Amino acid sequence: MSAIASFYKNKTIFISGGTGFIGKLLIEQLLRKTEPRRLYLLIREKKGESSYVRKEKIFQNVVFDHLKATKPNYLEKVSTIPGDLTKKNLGISEEDIERICDETEVVIHGGATVSMSELLKPVIDVNLKGSLSMMALGQKIKNLQAFALISTAYSFCPYPEIKEELNNIHIKPDELINLVDNLTEEFIFLNTSILGKWPNPYTLSKALVETAVKDHAKDLPLAIIRPSIIMGTYSEPVPGWIDNYYGPTGYMSAFATGIVRPVNVNPKEEADLVPGDMVASCTLAAAYKTSLSQ
Repeated sequence: MSAIASFYKNKTIFISGGTGFIGKLLIEQLLRKTEPRRLYLLIREKKGESSYVRKEKIFQNVVFDHLKATKPNYLEKVSTIPGDLTKKNLGISEEDIERICDETEVVIHGGATVSMSELLKPVIDVNLKGSLSMMALGQKIKNLQAFALISTAYSFCPYPEIKEELNNIHIKPDELINLVDNLTEEFIFLNTSILGKWPNPYTLSKALVETAVKDHAKDLPLAIIRPSIIMGTYSEPVPGWIDNYYGPTGYMSAFATGIVRPVNVNPKEEADLVPGDMVASCTLAAAYKTSLSQ
């Protein structure tokens, strides 16, 4: 067993974003490659489906077929935490909060809205407010050894050079929250100066989350993971698996089916693509490395 797998053995991990693409890969790797004590999955009710039903649907994906064949009792280690990133205290019951704070050693926060066309207010509600609530919960966890925060390589895309450091931004997280809470969506949409040099609310929200770490998570054993454009899996647990048609996957599907033939590209530029299983592995490794400094 590797050092990373040994670290997760008998650990309790609290995960947000488990219903998403990277979330599924994280859950699969943890259950297949390590021996965690328990996974707590923060899942919101959506379109009339309860958190518990949505958890069951996670494991209906083919990506879990190998896990089911080798570890048929895997679900015994998975528990649902009903909640919502946009609600006070994440919408988690007091009983579940107490359980998380008493038992959790590792937090992986991947929950976010990733749409590039979403309006500012819903993006801030989920990505920024939700992250602040996750950090606040992390501060209460008694034996927290690592907090992995999944961001994006484009959080500070206006900068000519992206360094592994926390940068400054034209507006403070708390100031923007106050703005979106007190202004109409129409006014915010028309006032493009709020975005500054950021191309969309998504990248701005991720920059604000990283900036907020300095004030809201300075005492946490926290690692920020900045993946670029995520595509299908390279090899684990199966090559080429993906559960969405976002970004390059949609383009590739259109090319492969002949729906789109010509495309205007700059041949001098490189496509910043990364397989999803590598992002999941990197996230688990980053949390492990962060724990070593405690």
